[in-house]
Amino acid sequence: MCYTPTQILLSSFSLRASAIARGVGDLTTDGIKFTRCRLATALQRTRLIEKTFLGNYIMRDARMHFVILLCLLLTNVRAKRFETRCKLVRELLRVNISNDAFLGQWVCLIEKVSNRDTKAYTVTPSGKKSYGLYQIPSRWCREGKKGGECNIPCEALLDDDIRDDTVCAINIFNREGFKYWNQWTVRCKNDKLITNEIYKCPDLMGQRTRIKRDAQRRSKLHLAINDLHRSYLYSYYFNNITNELNHLDR
Repeated sequence: MCYTPTQILLSSFSLRASAIARGVGDLTTDGIKFTRCRLATALQRTRLIEKTFLGNYIMRDARMHFVILLCLLLTNVRAKRFETRCKLVRELLRVNISNDAFLGQWVCLIEKVSNRDTKAYTVTPSGKKSYGLYQIPSRWCREGKKGGECNIPCEALLDDDIRDDTVCAINIFNREGFKYWNQWTVRCKNDKLITNEIYKCPDLMGQRTRIKRDAQRRSKLHLAINDLHRSYLYSYYFNNITNELNHLDR
């Protein structure tokens, strides 16, 4: 019966190699008696185990590196930085941020806190973490699973889908106002520059023109009603004009 690989490893490699090369019959090392056949068989098994172990280690190491690389690639693909204000405005309108007086404030806030980068992640010296485009603090989310006051995983605030980020940011705004973000108070509160600039964006120029045109039409219709009050045609035209005004107000 041949000895186990563990027993064989107790002897030196040089002694085993020389035994095979010389073809000697018997050797004694640390009280273990080997024959040429047993030594050769044990060495073969040892090498097989070493190759198997090394192969498994390499495969496991390769798989680990592949998973890490894949995660990095997916992170890079899913994150986004809006290169211009106009691209950011388009995305905000798409996720149902209202085109009202606050739109410019949202754009300014996002620029100042995250530089329009969805994967922005900051940690203050005190350990406070903030995530994503709106730099939402960890109070509103939970790492690894849904939670916080917005019931959302913090990791979901770092991808390029800003719908959940926006819902959470609006929730914060409704409860705390823009003043919740210190950067808004310092850099956006009294600054109308960005608000004026974004209305040069193609997505807003058409809307602004339509709003202006509707306002002018509404003014003319009100003047027409005032004139009709003094006219015998009042009862004839009043209903039509009222219906048009109602349509413009919708």
